[in-house]
Amino acid sequence: MTSVTIKPDVSGVKGGLDAIVRQVAEALAQGLNAAGQVGVRHVVLEADARGIKARSGALFASIKSLEIDDLTIEVGVPDASPARKYAGLLTAGGIRPKKGRALTIPIGKGATRGGTGRFTSVADAEAQLGKQLFRVGRTLGFNDGRNKFQPVFVLVSHVRGRNVLEPAIDKAKDEMTEAVQQVVDEVIKEGGLG
Repeated sequence: MTSVTIKPDVSGVKGGLDAIVRQVAEALAQGLNAAGQVGVRHVVLEADARGIKARSGALFASIKSLEIDDLTIEVGVPDASPARKYAGLLTAGGIRPKKGRALTIPIGKGATRGGTGRFTSVADAEAQLGKQLFRVGRTLGFNDGRNKFQPVFVLVSHVRGRNVLEPAIDKAKDEMTEAVQQVVDEVIKEGGLG
């Protein structure tokens, strides 16, 4: 018996395999982006259904999806977002004051018709109103000059979250997976890989 060692030149295949790997990686990135948008949409719809939108339009605009690695995305409000301080509304934890004993929630003269705050802080309200705010119970306000108290803020120790983020993503997981698979399938089909 005699053996023959055959060494075909496969150097051209390596370049082809590299191209296929690049195409699939690009497809996964596109698919993750599509899946992230599905997740964001579900979180916004769920939050709106639970009444968060009325005071938190900026919060909704700040909900994003971020690619963590080649197969993982994160949906929520990024740390760098100005609306990050309101992200607790989307979770079960809610919002608690970082310093001090209370959160100032705008009411009365402190809120617009849409329910958003007119002032960024108590000091800002005092500067813009030209009046010193004082406390009556759990409310901060001012005397309007006719001996009538005008409320500006209510003081609360905690704003309850609505727990929408994780349940919305759990509901969307199948649709998110389908979004990734659809993009990958298209690339495989178009590239003649399948």
